[in-house]
Amino acid sequence: MSHDVFISYSSTDKNIANAMVHILEESKIKCWIAPRDIESGQSWPASIPRAIANSKAMVIITSEKSSQSDEVNRELTLAARYGKKIHPFRIEDVSLLGEMEYFLCNVHWIDALTEPRENQIKELALRLGKELDIESQDLSNHKQKSVEFDKVIDVYEKIQSENIQDNSRDHYVLNLAKGDFNLSISRFQEADDEYNNGFDIINSLLKRDPTNYIYLLDYVYFVMRFGDVYVKKGNIYAGNRCYVRAIEKLESNLNMVSSIDYKRILSEHYLKSGLCQLENISVSKANISESNLDILNSLNNYYLRRALELKKELCVENPSNLELAKDFLETQNKLMFKGITE
Repeated sequence: MSHDVFISYSSTDKNIANAMVHILEESKIKCWIAPRDIESGQSWPASIPRAIANSKAMVIITSEKSSQSDEVNRELTLAARYGKKIHPFRIEDVSLLGEMEYFLCNVHWIDALTEPRENQIKELALRLGKELDIESQDLSNHKQKSVEFDKVIDVYEKIQSENIQDNSRDHYVLNLAKGDFNLSISRFQEADDEYNNGFDIINSLLKRDPTNYIYLLDYVYFVMRFGDVYVKKGNIYAGNRCYVRAIEKLESNLNMVSSIDYKRILSEHYLKSGLCQLENISVSKANISESNLDILNSLNNYYLRRALELKKELCVENPSNLELAKDFLETQNKLMFKGITE
């Protein structure tokens, strides 16, 4: 399968690489990145050369670790052999040696030595879009979305200012809307700030009225969004902790609420957490002891089976709901592919 860009990086820099992939793919630039795009049953050495050959360009994240990586240097050599345009993205000010010095000495860099690196990644997206003749969504579409969103916010805040009733829920719903918008265009810090502001409000409301079903689900939704921010930034571990926190909150109140929506939300959290665990294990397997690996695998299997169990319960309780049946079958097939069965 053809991709636009092959991403070469050291595993130490995987958070930056994952954030880069997210922003580039938001801009319609198809990325190939390991281990995500290594097909099931394919070995790493067989997949890498084929992926480089089938990509139109390479982005190499240069740092102290990547400059010392034999794997990154081999990927760079292959890209040069196949005649691919190479785009270095420098995150550390280090002297290049060996293959990197040879192949990158006359190449134009993008310097991203300090955080946040979002603007530099967007600059990279524009450059790649122009070079590969891809209509980038980044500046034009995101700018238009910002203008439209600001108009909505202006109207919403005007309504709030004229509302003499208690508008606490309006405030945190507004924070949530702003956070979701910023997350959709990869403004991670702005999204996190909005979610934090809204979470403080809903947390205080839930403490005052712990049996309020609406507050409970809103609380869980905010926690889920924190998880989504972490995952999109590439911090799978922190994202998983948020999903687990949401699970604990939902499970502790399962007897209080028995609606279809409640169980669906709980099952989705189990599914997200289980898939995060799989990602953690695949990335960090070499550094995990055998006993801890067994514990993680057991926990991961429990989460995924629990997700499937809840979805099956929903089908039994609502036999005429075709949407629930479709959701169960799709999840079952997805987990069977990963070796998880009831």
